Amino acid sequence: MNAEDNQSVAEVRAKYFSDNGYAEDGGYAARWVPLKFGPIKLALYNSASRKRAVPIHDLHHLVTGYNTDPKGEAEVATWELAAGTHDKWFAFFINLPAFLYGAAFWPRAIWAAWRKGCRETGLYTSDFNSQWLHLNLDQLRRVALSPKPPPQCIGCKYFGYLVGAVITTVAPLVLVAWIVGSLVF
Repeated sequence: MNAEDNQSVAEVRAKYFSDNGYAEDGGYAARWVPLKFGPIKLALYNSASRKRAVPIHDLHHLVTGYNTDPKGEAEVATWELAAGTHDKWFAFFINLPAFLYGAAFWPRAIWAAWRKGCRETGLYTSDFNSQWLHLNLDQLRRVALSPKPPPQCIGCKYFGYLVGAVITTVAPLVLVAWIVGSLVF
């Protein structure tokens, strides 16, 4: 058992924010949030849908132990997709590209995260509950990682999500490249 397991989720989350250079509130109240993909820096509007999903996503990092580096983000995104994003549409659509790049670069780790997520519930089954912050990390793990029966065919579901990720991620990029190419050449 780690020392963090007995700390309140609020304490562990505050350290997580600090360690990752996030605002004290995780950036939840910001109008725009910075996104960085290697050398590319963007800003994303902090929509109501994002505000519903991200506090739970951050707790998923804490309970699963997945890091916030590119591999860890791909792992937690994959785990969330497999566990279910339910009515958190922002989480679903933002997780698809992370799942896709994770499957391309770290296929074994992503497959392991998928299998794990298919057997656990996650916290997206409800909206963020501030009472979770008063639990210790081990107690929150018992809620978030509670077992559920896996789907009939874990591999079939994985393949379906992979195809969906390609369609929603790669196809728009190809379309934009084709349009730009048509206009330029």
